[in-house]
Amino acid sequence: EESKKGSSATDRNLVDLGSKNALDDEIEIPPEDDDGGENEVTATTIAYSLTTASMLVTLGSILTAALYPGLSDIVLTSMLTVVAATIYPRWFRDLHKSGVAIG
Repeated sequence: EESKKGSSATDRNLVDLGSKNALDDEIEIPPEDDDGGENEVTATTIAYSLTTASMLVTLGSILTAALYPGLSDIVLTSMLTVVAATIYPRWFRDLHKSGVAIG
């Protein structure tokens, strides 16, 4: 009888797949990376990402050395990156996937 009680409790917890309840309707969510192949990670996009990052770090270091020698480079480099991403959002959006792939 114990096994029957267990199976009846399990049966009560199962969802009725034949139900026409509105909550049972499937919602299809497209995958985040489904962009029609426009933004694939290629050697070129990785090169653009590395070049952009290198330029931002180099400019941040030069500006820090010239304007605030005692300050960490990361402060002006971060500010420069935010300003650049604000001015050129499409460029940075297009580099997003390759930047994530690089790490």
